[in-house]
Formats: sequence, structure tokens, C-alpha cells
Amino acid sequence: MGVDYVYFLADDDAAAAAALTRPGGPLGWPEVTGHRKTGLFRTEPVVTELGPGYPAFATRAADPVVALGTLAELLTGVGYDTVQEDPRHGAEVAATPTGDVVVMTVSDALREAVAAAGDARLTEVAEAWSRTEELAHADPADLLEMLRNLRDLARHDARAKLYAYLAA
Repeated sequence: MGVDYVYFLADDDAAAAAALTRPGGPLGWPEVTGHRKTGLFRTEPVVTELGPGYPAFATRAADPVVALGTLAELLTGVGYDTVQEDPRHGAEVAATPTGDVVVMTVSDALREAVAAAGDARLTEVAEAWSRTEELAHADPADLLEMLRNLRDLARHDARAKLYAYLAA
């Protein structure tokens, strides 16, 4: 079983932290909100579809610390160590007491770089990214799809911040 990553937009850290208490996180999932009687001794659950609470997409392709650090290096030309020093790169915003669900920041520099990238640049970066140690077994086409989703998300609202929701 792997880790699911949901990249999403929120106005600020407090709004991003609220995703932690939402059933299904940023993307939401159906929640049982009650029961209704269907017979003399029978009931069935009443399910409410929450739907997405934030602009978001899910992936298993890239973690927000190491893989996105390498992505930032490839997109911006800034060294990996410098990327890691950015206080908004992979900083924990909120976590469950057990640590199985975490909300982390994605740096503004990466958000801006991916938002500015065209298709040709994303294709080039996906190829290079697939040759890195942490993504050596990833298909460049899958990485390109993830990068396009990330770019679309980054372009969705220029004022919002980018976050990662990790559920183990």
C-alpha cells in the first residue's frame, strides 16, 4: 500500500489545515450522515456526497519534499540544497495525532515556475525528472500528466497557495 498525495489550493495555511478534518480531505468522499427506515426492522444509511472542497488532484507519482524538490531544481535551475532551505518547501501545516494524514506546503517558487511552464518545457522536465533516482521507475508520460495537472492547479487562482495532503 502506498501513499496518496493530493495537491490542492487554499487561501492560507489555516484554510489548508481545515482539509485535515474534512472526510476525504481536499477531494472529499461520501459520508454516512444518518439512516432511514426501509421496513419494519430495516434501515439503510443515508449517504451525502461531499465532493471536492478545494481545487485539487490526486497522484501517487511525487512526494512534496524530495520529488518536488528535484522538480523545483529542474524547473528553476536553483540547486536542490537551496530549494530545501525555502521555509515553504515541504513544511508541515497540520497532521493527525497518529501522523497518518499530513498537510504540507509547496513552495511559492515552484508554484510560480510550474504555472509559467509551457507544454514543451513540461515535456522536457518530465523526461529529465524520470531519470532521477527517486523517480527512476516512473513513466515520463505519467509524470507529464502529473505536471500538467500541477500547472493547471497553479494557474487556477494566482492568489492561492499550493499544498500537499498526504494520506498513508
